Amino acid sequence: MKNLFNKSVMILISCAMLLSCSSGKISLRDMGMKGVQMAYKPKAGSTFKYQVSSSSEAAMEVMGQDQGGTSTSEALMKFRVTNIEDNAVNYNLSYESVNIQTTIPGSPDPNPYEDKLLQSNIGIETDQYGNVTNLSGVDELKKMTLGQNIESELRGLFVVFSPKTIKIGDSWPRDDTETIIGGPLKIEVKSNRTYTFAGVEKHKERECYKFNSETKSVLTGAGEQGGMDLEYEGNGSSSGEIYFDYLRGMVVAGTSSMTIESVISVPSQGMDIPRTDIQTTKIELVE
Repeated sequence: MKNLFNKSVMILISCAMLLSCSSGKISLRDMGMKGVQMAYKPKAGSTFKYQVSSSSEAAMEVMGQDQGGTSTSEALMKFRVTNIEDNAVNYNLSYESVNIQTTIPGSPDPNPYEDKLLQSNIGIETDQYGNVTNLSGVDELKKMTLGQNIESELRGLFVVFSPKTIKIGDSWPRDDTETIIGGPLKIEVKSNRTYTFAGVEKHKERECYKFNSETKSVLTGAGEQGGMDLEYEGNGSSSGEIYFDYLRGMVVAGTSSMTIESVISVPSQGMDIPRTDIQTTKIELVE
């Protein structure tokens, strides 16, 4: 009886110790308050898919004629982690489905570009913080009108984290300058983005770190159409939310909305054409 009593006491003590250890487990919120270093850390050989969708609306009137319209795109993108070495992550990207629709006057038939995307085999290399350091397999896509900005679009899939330890409430800047093509225009985009570590929030029952982003952009460009020189000036603003699974080291969802107010000028005609572009984008990890 005494041995049984002693065993019972030991069991109770062991249970109490286990409960004590469980209660001392550090939560994502506690870690975020103390400070964490964000990094992409998918497993080598792993495969995952993202559903990416966007919709845009352009409002523009030229000599009394409406030249605006809408466009939408849906794509299922499959990523395979081919190698992780020296803090560099290498991905192979393929498209499993693509659907592009547009009503913007003068837009090319999207079917050839959709077919080319479905046949593509793209390599992406990033560092652990999300900076894209190399892209391959995009040369043929860039030759097509709808694919001229494919490199910019692929870089935009990755949130670029601070290399420093950050806490909930901290912010960090990200300044970019890139060149994009918009019809006959070659446009330089200078962006000042601020990311903020907003806290912990559940997304589809998954506890994630949430980040907010705010971006201001200045756009300047020039081009030629029908023998006439064109000039372009614009200002853009965007905001977004990103959900990051810290334990898996990958983005699980994100949304963004962008507005650009711009003017296309034709100096030889003394003509200024105001234009407004509104775009929303959503990305979702597909299990």
